[in-house]
Amino acid sequence: MKVWRLARTQWAPDVATILSGEGASRRGGRWSPAGMRAVYCCETSSLALLEILVGLPFGVDHPAYRIVDLTVPDGSIAHLEVSGSAQPPWIATWRSPFPVSSTRWSATS
Repeated sequence: MKVWRLARTQWAPDVATILSGEGASRRGGRWSPAGMRAVYCCETSSLALLEILVGLPFGVDHPAYRIVDLTVPDGSIAHLEVSGSAQPPWIATWRSPFPVSSTRWSATS
């Protein structure tokens, strides 16, 4: 499976840094606490761009970004399955801190 990662050139001058997970480790993120390295990727380059654009102010110059594509071996991605609900349970609380359960699988990998 091909995935895409977009990062500010200022913080990610090379591919190794882009894939280091250092930013997530320093700040934490929606799916990971501070101190845990994580690399957030998207299924398409356009979605990676959209994920960045929604957080940027309109009508001002923005910093340079770098994009990389990665090939992830089949079977190495954990899938989240939601059953019994038309809407995933995290929708109602998506702005809340990350759920502890989101880090359980990575601690055992």
